[in-house]
Amino acid sequence: RRPPRSTPKPSSAASDVYKRQCCAAPASKRLGALVSGVHAITGGLGGLGLRAAALLVDRGAAGVVLSSRSGRVARGGQGLDAKLASLCARPGVDVLASDVSDAVDALFLLTGSLLSGVLHAAGVLRDRMLRSMANEDLSQVFAPKALAASHLHSGSARIPLEAFGLFSSAAATFGIFGQGNYAAANAHLDGLALVRRASGRIGSSLQIGAVSGAGMGATTFDKEQLEGMDAITLDEFAGHLFSSLSRARTGERTQALLAQRLLESFMAVAPPLSEMRGLARGAPESSATATPAVPAGSPLAEVLANLAPSLRQAHIESAVLVVVRELTGCLLYTSPSPRDATLS
Repeated sequence: RRPPRSTPKPSSAASDVYKRQCCAAPASKRLGALVSGVHAITGGLGGLGLRAAALLVDRGAAGVVLSSRSGRVARGGQGLDAKLASLCARPGVDVLASDVSDAVDALFLLTGSLLSGVLHAAGVLRDRMLRSMANEDLSQVFAPKALAASHLHSGSARIPLEAFGLFSSAAATFGIFGQGNYAAANAHLDGLALVRRASGRIGSSLQIGAVSGAGMGATTFDKEQLEGMDAITLDEFAGHLFSSLSRARTGERTQALLAQRLLESFMAVAPPLSEMRGLARGAPESSATATPAVPAGSPLAEVLANLAPSLRQAHIESAVLVVVRELTGCLLYTSPSPRDATLS
């Protein structure tokens, strides 16, 4: 259905259940100004899009336009059809089949209703190792995520929005193998939020990690894997969403809130870069008995322990180049000749 041309009637009062779930959200006075009005959500029929819509409606949003390319639920297994049906029974909730990677569709979404907020939650995965990644693999990931965000950014230039939230992923920093395209597309969203704020416009990027019970993470990984990834709960997602949108209005930092948590988890199992740098350089020549800062008994530790400190840097660089070559399929030049050094 096309979005309403006039502002829909206000919905019912906010649910006590969702109030408890978003205990980390900003104060109610600030939150009321943030969620009032009509909001457009791209990727609105996905798990996180529907979750965000329910939160907005329950907190008094006048209306929500759920936008997706097909206009129907495309991902099963999370009870999304039932959640959509429940939402559509509420006043002011509409579904729009719209491909916001197309500038015309994006502009129609932005001008079809008197919007006060835009949440961009659209995105797809097309994982490929770099050696086999084609232009199509890049475009299919960039179009709904990065290109669509740019269209929403430019198309809303004259709209006085109260919220402009980009559902970027922590994959931009902590991406796994095969997600170079997805990581880059999400990095674009992070950069776009900074550009908007530098120009005096509202903008925030969430940098979301895996979420238990909704979204791509819940579809891709099982419960045990999500626990190992320190996935956030739906309650934590709700609090983070409203906190990020509210911080953008006050000029506070909005990015890296969840990424910081992921970084702390990562550093608990990985040596700090400062240690690795010291290991690569080795001890001063006068202290050849320095102990390598790697787990005792590991192959790397054994090899480095038997090398002179002056040779460790070259050994580590060579080992890294071998791994990169295997992962990317690229030929890396390591010869010290001027020509090869330039190519490298």
